[in-house]
Order: sequence, then structure tokens, then C-alpha cells
Amino acid sequence: MSDDPKGTLSPTLTPPPKRVGLDEAVSLPTTGADRYVIDRELGQGGQSVVFAAKDQSLGRDVALKTARQRGEAAGSFIREARITGQLEHPGIVPVHELGRTEGGEYYCTQKLVRGRTFRTALEEAQTLEARLALLPHFIDLCHAVAYAHSRGVVHRDLKPENVMVGEFGETVVLDWGIARVLGGPDEVIEESTTAEKVLPLQTVRRLDGVISGSTQRGSVMGTPLYMSPEQARGENDQVDPRSDVWSLGVMLYELLAFVRPFEGTNVRALLLDVGRGHFRPLRDVAPEAPPELVAIVDQAMQVERSKRPEDARALASQLSDFRAGKRVSAYQYSSWELVKRFVVRNRALTAVSLVGLVMLGISELYAWSLVGARDRALLESKTQVSSALLAQAGDAERLLDWNRAAALHAKAGDARERLAEQVLAAWVSPVSRAEGELPIPASGGGSFDVESGRALLGAPGKGLFALERSQPWRLLEGTSDPERRALPNAIAPGGRSWVIKSTTLRINGNGASLPGTEKAVLVAYSPDGTTLAVASPGGVRIHDGATGALRVELSEGPDEPTALTLANSGAVAVAGADRTLRWWDSYTKPEFTRWMGPKFRAIAFSADGGHVFAADEGGGVEVLLRDPSQVIQVTRTLRAHQLPVQALAVSPTGKSLATASIDGAVVVWDLATGNAVSRLQAEGTELRALSYSGDGLKLGALERSGDRLTWDVSRLSSARPLTTLEEGPAWSLSAARGGGVWARTSKGLLLLSPDGDVLWERPDVRGGEAMVTELGLLIGKPGQLDLHSTADGEVLESTHPCRATVWSVVSAGNSTWWLACGTELRTLSADQTEATASGLHAGTPIRHLAISRSGERLAYLAEDGSGALVSLPAAKEEEAWSGRQGQAITFDDSGKWLVSAGEDGVVLRNGVSGHEVRRLSTTDLRVRALGFAMEGSVVWAAGAEGVTFWTVDDGAVLVRLPGLHGELSAAVMSDDAKSIWLADSAGRIFKTELSR
Repeated sequence: MSDDPKGTLSPTLTPPPKRVGLDEAVSLPTTGADRYVIDRELGQGGQSVVFAAKDQSLGRDVALKTARQRGEAAGSFIREARITGQLEHPGIVPVHELGRTEGGEYYCTQKLVRGRTFRTALEEAQTLEARLALLPHFIDLCHAVAYAHSRGVVHRDLKPENVMVGEFGETVVLDWGIARVLGGPDEVIEESTTAEKVLPLQTVRRLDGVISGSTQRGSVMGTPLYMSPEQARGENDQVDPRSDVWSLGVMLYELLAFVRPFEGTNVRALLLDVGRGHFRPLRDVAPEAPPELVAIVDQAMQVERSKRPEDARALASQLSDFRAGKRVSAYQYSSWELVKRFVVRNRALTAVSLVGLVMLGISELYAWSLVGARDRALLESKTQVSSALLAQAGDAERLLDWNRAAALHAKAGDARERLAEQVLAAWVSPVSRAEGELPIPASGGGSFDVESGRALLGAPGKGLFALERSQPWRLLEGTSDPERRALPNAIAPGGRSWVIKSTTLRINGNGASLPGTEKAVLVAYSPDGTTLAVASPGGVRIHDGATGALRVELSEGPDEPTALTLANSGAVAVAGADRTLRWWDSYTKPEFTRWMGPKFRAIAFSADGGHVFAADEGGGVEVLLRDPSQVIQVTRTLRAHQLPVQALAVSPTGKSLATASIDGAVVVWDLATGNAVSRLQAEGTELRALSYSGDGLKLGALERSGDRLTWDVSRLSSARPLTTLEEGPAWSLSAARGGGVWARTSKGLLLLSPDGDVLWERPDVRGGEAMVTELGLLIGKPGQLDLHSTADGEVLESTHPCRATVWSVVSAGNSTWWLACGTELRTLSADQTEATASGLHAGTPIRHLAISRSGERLAYLAEDGSGALVSLPAAKEEEAWSGRQGQAITFDDSGKWLVSAGEDGVVLRNGVSGHEVRRLSTTDLRVRALGFAMEGSVVWAAGAEGVTFWTVDDGAVLVRLPGLHGELSAAVMSDDAKSIWLADSAGRIFKTELSR
């Protein structure tokens, strides 16, 4: 930092060199190893580790940052320290020293800021009033960033995690590691990642690749959820203070709405959304937020940089005006709002000036004013309630809570919301409740078998209660010990037998005690009910599930068991309060594997006994695997709960896992993909047990009140893969009559049943997509068209309709087909061997054809996205259009509407004239299939990452169903138009129901 001739600081920083040479780095002052005494680790980043330490020379606590790299590789670390060191502001953490140790490690020391991150402050503020109380800190943040802007520095990574709120009201900005010094060289950050998916708050420092579908390659620096559009597009030369203003706008959006404007785990899709500024307007998400603040966010988050405030100072000024009750320049006030503001600011003058007028007109206007105020209030109240309900429905959809989303859409009350409710019905899991009030709320353990309706539940000081399907709760086993919280109990699947604890364990309550079980703490049946495990301090006993006869005793168990599970294969696992997990491959073998981890509340084996699902106290579920070398490792962590999970259930098929947390939230997981497919909320209650029915179509839960909940989870089957193809991904799908589907893979053609079973396969079949006709299955090849039998795939006949590849065929009736032969359209009749030219051409190969049900009109879509509507049988082109990369096209059943999709979005057209009616989306959804539902009132599109539904009337998005599948490779509507078949890049085949 340099001084100017007048003795004042220069308005800009002295930019650090683009790369720090080895000589320059070595010249940094050297500090002895004994100057700083490390207390504890505070955190880690991509280029440094931060410790709390004591400076022995000055006797003060500091934050000690040490570089991970040495020599020239530490250039980014030194660059950050020098930039931060030149920013002297109360809101920017000061740098005390930059140097290196005698061992050659680089470090810097900074002020140790005690407090909490702004992220923690946001999470602790659970009401809008509490969030608004954080505005002074946010304004201080804006002032600190404004100071940096005045010095020519752009932070580029502003987010709640990089802001500290001190114990005494300080607001401090941290992590200037990727800051840009305007007018100076912009160093490339060395840290990189190739991950395709990120956690919601993970920082992506560098991502090389195609940005926004263009051919430019760039370095994307920052956190995708908070970065500006120009950063997301890799346009680093466009980054300036207005880029930080965008990030501040995102933070203010989150402060007001309790959600971020952008969500997602796929980096590429997230960057596309950010680069194009596609997010829900704040006024729709948070209708209760002050309108002036909404206007400030809208201005700060303008995709076009020139429309944003020029720097953070302008943003801070508007926020300060709002807090002071002044006019906010970003907001357009109505006349009535201006009058109200004048009255509030000039109460005395207003009272004196208007008293006469009020007295003269009050008698005449009083009644009318009451009527008008009442009508306006009712209308405003109805609008606000509807908007709030829709915002809550959107939040429920993002949480995969389809039941709650459908209920909220129904409450909103207008036609569009009723359509959304119908769409969501395919994902809703109907729930029934069987009431069974206990005489005292239970706090002990319980068991529930949804198939038989039998339940066991413990109550403190009372004992163990039992319940049959059609009977009230009855006291099964009493206890006089008021301190005893839980009596061990378990029910075998199907309710065939059960075990309870008094002084010893007893089978079926018939008085037959299990010897040696006086100290039993936990009991668990195997999924088939043939085996019973009993955990006591120091060991696990294995008994016959029906008679209770002892089979084997396993020693070396935990002193305080906390969770127990048993697999049909004989595998046993027990967790303890000492944070250990012990895993036996079989209870017939004494050897086990011991693993140290978190304390687990509940554990369960997978259906094949190869994995253990373990619920920790932080709301996560660890998926554990014991490898051939007998080492237990975490293969995946399932996270969708905010509070601890205390009950688990694995479906009999092994495809699904249900988890319940102490707040009553039940999440169903697809174990093939590791995705949460639905959230089944038992509003605010505490659940004691979960169980699947024998067929896996019902899921039951037992409440602490004694009530039992039963969900129909057959509705979730659309989110689970029917099969996984050994041949690899299916690159095209074609609907087969009877509800099945033909799948084209790189190794041939397969026919799948409606349940996903492979009926037959023909590895010798090559060519384009499979097209269904009344005569059989047509496969187009270069210069050839083969007709295959739908029974076994045999070739019935081959023709050579044209020299080009036949990409698509549609039937016009009377045994006549229209063919897409390269760049031209041709017709072919049953008695022809060569197709007849129609005179219709496109500039690039025609890839997709659609024909109206009446056969009067045909539409085509070419490879480059151009297309046309053709009047039949005269083959007259009525309307033509251009586009980008055509993906799909189809008519509705009535022929009134035509919808097409390309890289430039989804477009709805008039099915008679071909004229564009509206664009349903300008986002590249990478559409694999599209169509109409709800009798033509709804358009759906299956994109690479989910299914989107729009209303035909106004083009509004009804529902987005994200995250149900991986990257899609192909899709097609079923023959009965009631479901969509989907194939993903992992070879999995799904079927998503559209109506029931």
C-alpha cells in the first residue's frame, strides 16, 4: 500500500504480482517455531488450514492460517494475505503478519474473531421478525464490501459462511482467497474440482467446461449458489463490484425468504440457471416480506449488470433508508403509500390541516369507506393467503413432501392449483390413521407390524401396552419402577410372534421365559421372523424366533447397547453408547469387525445383509459396508432430516429405506440411486417405530400417543427403477402395445414387460430408433427400413425406401406412412418398396415426426431445431420456424395444440396454424420426451433431471418434480398414455405414472 503526495491513501491497492516467484516467497520473514502455540483447529480450506493460537511475543490470541503448499505453489495463499492486509476496515479481518517458518511453511496471522457465522445467525432466526433484526449486520457487511470496492477489490465469494457476527456486534468479512484486484492481473486459482455434484453449500473454486451451452471455455470461480451470472458463465473479465452486489442480493433474498433462490446438486445445471438468472421471484416466495426490501433484492439480482446498483455502497444506502423510514429509490410507491408515509413522518401538521375536512365529510363518507375498506381487505387478504399457500407448496415440493404440497395447492383454491393438485396426485401417498389413545403418553420403545396391526408400546411407570388390530390398548406387562424408560419388545414380521420383557424375556406373552435374559436391553427379529437377537451388556444372544431356544451366544458386545439388527443371512450388528459398531457376518462365527464412529440411535441391515444403515444423532444415515478385508467403511451418507433419526425400516424387496426423525418427518429413500423420493410428514408428532408390509406396498408408523399411521407407498414406485439393463444405457425407447416398451441399447434391441422384465432381446438389431406400426416394429438404417415381429424381434421384411437413414416414421392411416429420410419427407405404402418423395425438405436431417390423431396435419423437427407444420394429404407446408437442436415434438389428442422442444426451450404452438402461442420455457431442459395430460390442459416434459408440468392456458409452471432420477438418456409415453418410461445413463429403467 502506497501513500499519495498529499499524505492520503491511494484510492486503489497495489496489486500483488500475478505469480509469486520462489525468490520473493523465500524473502518473507522467518519466524521461530516457538512463537505461536496452537490451541485448536478452526477450519480448513482449499489452500490453508486455520488454527486458534497464542502469540507468545505479544500475549494475544490470533487466528493462524498455514498454507497447504510450499514454494511457488503457495502463491495464491500469499496473494490472499497481501490483498486482505491492504484492506483496513473494521468490517474486514486485519492481517497481523505474513511470513514463513524455519521449516519453509508459509503462514499469516489475523485477528481471532469470536462469534458465529452469518449462516448460523440465519438458521437461529426462525421468524421474519428475527431475520429483519439481522439487517444492521447486513448493512455493516455492505459497508465493508463497499470499502473494498472503493479500493478496487471485488470479493467474488460472498456468502453467509464467509461473514462473522462477533460477540460484541462486529460484522467481519472473511476469505478473500479469490478476490479480484481491478486493473491488476487476475491470478488463476490453483484449486480445482471435477465433481459433477456439490453439496448445497460447497464452494467450487474452478470448473472447466462448456458454459451455458456455448463453445467458450472459462474458469468459474466462487460458490455457484451465490455467484453472479457473469461468474457462472466464466466471464471473469466482466466481474466488477456489481458482481458482489448480486451475491449480496442472494444473501438478502435468503434472509427474507428462508430459502435460497437457487437450489440443486448438479454443478452444470446450477451454473446454467445462475447464468440465465432463472429463479422464483422473491415476491412469490415471501409475500409477507416488506415490499421495499423485495424491490431492493429485485434490483440487486438483475441479470443485466448495468441495471444493478453500481457497488455495495449504493445497496447499503437503500437499506439504511428503509430502516430510517425514508423513501427507497428501488421501490415504486403508489400514491396512497406516499400519503401514508407523509402522514407517519408529519403527524402534527397532518392532524391540524385535515381535521376540518375530515369533520365535514365524515358523516357522508363513513359508511362508504367502511364498505370499500372491507372489500379491499377481503380481496387483499384472499390474495395474500393464496400467495402464501403457493409459496409453502413450492417449499414442500422442494422437500419432496408431495402430500403436503397437494394439500396446500388444494387450499389455494383456483383452477390452476386444482390442476397442480391432480398432477401431484401421482406422487401422493395416501395416509390413514388408526386412533388408539394410551392412558399416558409413551416415552419408551415400541414395535409395530403394519401387516397385522399388532403394536407394543412402553409408558414410564406403567409398563408395556399391547394393541391388536380391532381392540383397544391393554396393559400387557406392568412395572412399578417409575425410572424405567423402556421395556425391550419386538414383533416379528406379519405379527406371527412377539417378545416382551419383564424380569426376563418371554415369547408371545405365554409365560415361557428365555433363560439368561434378565439383563436384556434390546431385542430384534430377523426380517423373516425365524431368528431373535437379544442384546445385553457385554454380549448378544441368538434365539429361535418361535420357541425361544438358545442357538448361540456372542460375547464382546458393548457395555451399553443402543441399537441392534439381524439379517436373514445370519449377520448381526450391535451399536453401543461407546460409539462402537460390532458386525458379525454370521452368528455361527465368533469373529466380528469393530468400528468406531458416531453414536447410533437405530441400525438396520439391507435385505441381502451386505450393508448396514446406521442413524446418527445429527440427522444423517450412514450406509456402511464391510469389505473383503473385513474393514467397515462409509459408502454414502443419506441426509434429509434436520433432527436425529430414531427409527428405520427396509422394504422386503430391498429397494427402499424409510427413516423417521423425532419431529415426525418420514423420508423414503430409493436405495438404487441414494435419492430421497418422498417425505411423509406426520405433523409434529414423535414416532416410535416403522415397518413395511410383506409386499412392500404399505409403510406403517407408531406414534407415542398410540395412534398408528399407514401410508400407501405404492405411489412411490415411479421413483424406483423397475430394472437395470446389463447392456448399458438405453439410448431410445418406444412404447409397445400392452404397456411394455422397446429399448435400444448399444448392444441391440430389448422388449420389456410393463413390470420392466426383459421378455426378449435381439443383439443383432442395429440402426435408429424403434417405431411402432400396425404391421410391426420398424427400425430405420442407412438406406434400409426393416419390419420386425413384435413377438420375437425377427425381421419380417426389408425395404430400401431411400438412400439416407430413416430417423422417424408416423402412420397416416390406410397403411401409409410418412418417413423422415435424411433431410426430406417421403411416403411409403404397404405395397411399395421405395418411398415416394413429397417435395418437402429441411436444411438438416429430420429427426422427429408427429401426426395429429385425425391424420390431417403432420409436424417435423430437424436436427438444428427448425421445423414446420404440414397440411395432409396435399403435403402443403402451412408454417415454418427456426430453432436450436430439436429434441421432441407432439400433438395433443384433439389436434388443437402442438408442442416442441429444443435447446432454445419448450414452445407451445397452435395445432391448426402452427403459429407460436407462447414459450413455456427458455431453459435448455435437454428434453427426452414431452406430451399432454389432464385432457390437454397440461403440458409435461421429461428433462434430463426431472419432469416439469405447465398449464396450457397461461404457460405457468404447475409443478417441477426434481431429483427423481439420474441423468436421463431416453423417455417415451406409454401406449395407454398413462405413464412415462424413463431410462438413465446408469442403465436403469423407470416408469413414472401420469394418472391413476
